[in-house]
Amino acid sequence: MTFEEMKFQEITFHPVGGYFFAITLSMALLWMVWKAYPHHFFQQLPSRIRTTRGLRLLAAIVLIAGLFRPELVWESSAAPDAQVLILRDVSRSMTTQDLPAARSRLEGALSDSLAIQKAFEKTKSKPSQVRIFDFSDKLSPPATENPVADGQQTLFGEALQGALREARNRSTSAVFLLSDGAQRSLSPKPVDPLSIAQAFGEEGIPIYGIAYGASSISGQGLDWTLADLRVDPIVFEKNRVPVTVRVRAIGARGRTTTVRLLLENRSDVPLGKSGPLEPVLATGGVIPQVTITPTEDDQIIPVELSFLPSQAGEFKLAAEVQTSEGELLTRNNRLETIITVKAGGLRVAVIDRLRWEPKFLKMASGASQLQMDFAEIRQSRGQSPVVLDASWFEPDRYNVYILGDVTIDELGESNIKALAARVQAGAGLMTIGGSRNYSAGRWEESDLTDLVPVMSASANPGGNSKESSSLEGPTPFIPTETGLRRYVLQLDGTGPLIDRWKALAPLEGANRLVPRNPLVEVWAAAPNGEGLLFASEIGKARVLSFAGDSSYLWVLGGAAKAHQQFWRQAILWLARREDDTEAPLWVKVEPRNAPLGTAIGIEYGARAPGGQPRNDVSFEMEIIDPAGTKIPALVSTDVAASSKNTGSGGRLDWTKTEEPGDYWVRVSGKANGENIGLDAVTRFLVSPRDIELDRPGADPDYLKQITEAGSGQLLSTEKLAGFLDQLIARENPLAKETVQVRLWDHWLMIALFVIAMGIEWVIRKANGWA
Repeated sequence: MTFEEMKFQEITFHPVGGYFFAITLSMALLWMVWKAYPHHFFQQLPSRIRTTRGLRLLAAIVLIAGLFRPELVWESSAAPDAQVLILRDVSRSMTTQDLPAARSRLEGALSDSLAIQKAFEKTKSKPSQVRIFDFSDKLSPPATENPVADGQQTLFGEALQGALREARNRSTSAVFLLSDGAQRSLSPKPVDPLSIAQAFGEEGIPIYGIAYGASSISGQGLDWTLADLRVDPIVFEKNRVPVTVRVRAIGARGRTTTVRLLLENRSDVPLGKSGPLEPVLATGGVIPQVTITPTEDDQIIPVELSFLPSQAGEFKLAAEVQTSEGELLTRNNRLETIITVKAGGLRVAVIDRLRWEPKFLKMASGASQLQMDFAEIRQSRGQSPVVLDASWFEPDRYNVYILGDVTIDELGESNIKALAARVQAGAGLMTIGGSRNYSAGRWEESDLTDLVPVMSASANPGGNSKESSSLEGPTPFIPTETGLRRYVLQLDGTGPLIDRWKALAPLEGANRLVPRNPLVEVWAAAPNGEGLLFASEIGKARVLSFAGDSSYLWVLGGAAKAHQQFWRQAILWLARREDDTEAPLWVKVEPRNAPLGTAIGIEYGARAPGGQPRNDVSFEMEIIDPAGTKIPALVSTDVAASSKNTGSGGRLDWTKTEEPGDYWVRVSGKANGENIGLDAVTRFLVSPRDIELDRPGADPDYLKQITEAGSGQLLSTEKLAGFLDQLIARENPLAKETVQVRLWDHWLMIALFVIAMGIEWVIRKANGWA
């Protein structure tokens, strides 16, 4: 920044104790400096007197400056070196010609982006400070000066996510989002644009939006449209799967319709063929259908649904809004996608009172393979305990039960019998430490006695009854020799496994427990030998007893990964799922649901039993199109023209998607001339819908939500010029930069004081003055 670009604005003072105090103290300081020298100093040479007095006066002035605390404020007349991002929507709906003079929405966006660019160029900033990007399903630099609106989807979240990366690479002043505001997605789980917009707002980068087009196109009439379908592409059997859809209702105010889920039935249907779609049943507490009634003529209605997959495999899932009488366009009433349901989905019931340990157990359920439900036991003083509902112990509802600090009265006698039956039938059980369970909770008097592999040390007939029933103080969790060989206590990392466990934060005490019989294995103990983790197998079930209740301290100590791994492995072991392995061949596609003509990325490969990639496999691939035609695919790690490949896998972009329907992908692999396993099979859908042009109505309200989340505002083309003038002219980081210099705490002030007093001291010492 040059001197010519700086303009002095003001000087301000912030005196210590107010002006009266600062002025009085300053005058006293100056008087003391003048009277500081004895009379015999005047016998010295006048130049030395003037020098020493001047140096002390300079030091006093520095102190006075500190008292008044002056600040100089300068203002830069040039724009700072900060970029402005312009994001232009180039999806197909932007071709709609509903602007004045029959212009398309894209033409309006291009015109306004040029106006924004020119406005900021007038601020003497470099043209490179205004950067333009186009987006539909993702953000990218413009391919040409006059882009074509041919994007098949509109994904604001992905576009803003890309813009956020650009903004963080360089100082950014603002983002302009030019679009019709309608998000149209075939992606199963697009990025939430509002959360990304909020990140812009938190970083002080406002988002300004300009909406183009009419929110409803004349002559549309009644129409229900499934605008969005969100679901995890990989789920687990017997786990509740949430599904979010957005229904757009046009001309349907006051009408009622039903939104429902349909799931493919693949019973007796061979691979390569699609099964019928059947309504999802309302079992297991899921919500497979919802009734909606719009209150406006053009309204977006979010709908939350759920289902419970009962078997593993790949299935087609559809969301459908029921058609109404008089609705002409019905192909947009349904959205479909492909989901993968994996075996190994586990439901875990955690029964405990409100405390830290069960709260942190939620971290172990971070992966979709585990679904944890928490039954919180509450009891008010002087009142009978509220017995847990019996539905928690229904057959096949939960694979694993984790029992915490509760008494048999709080569980209820009938529930204890039901829990015993579930464990005997094969459900896993884990008990954790507490002050009201085991002997204190009278567990030994119930059917839990035959389930739990431990008993309290105080209840041990051979033990010392005077010993405390708990271990006090910090208690390190140290695996035993047996425990180090068990799956549950394996931890990722380098170095000896025992050292990784010793590095974890110690537990905050534990129950004193002893094995109930010699068949119980002790997997971990305190340094004094007291057992901390016990394991046994009872018939079909596995049972663990953990004497502690403060493993959450591992998380607070920075070992969240170890905490999660321990609990996940404990649950998998209890459910006898620790030996689950993946198939030797794999294939996946992205996206799973795409418009006509979209390139589909197909990745494939092979893995060894331990999960490591194999490099000795040759692959073949075929794709079955909707007509049933088998097409050999050219596969290679470098996407060259080859029908076979030797290596660990590769990727292929499949572009022959001109027909709507189901496309099946089959990959086979051989090593040393032998098949290495069953073929890997997956599929993807090509939708017949043109989600951009079926109903191209604009959605300025949604664009407004994005701008408000991004601490900006929604603008109009007519008021854009005036807004830009105000934005650039007013005192803000886009037009001017203010520099404040606090003189009183600058290092130069300290240096001046030290130099002045140092030189004065040298002169006095050289002349023998006191």
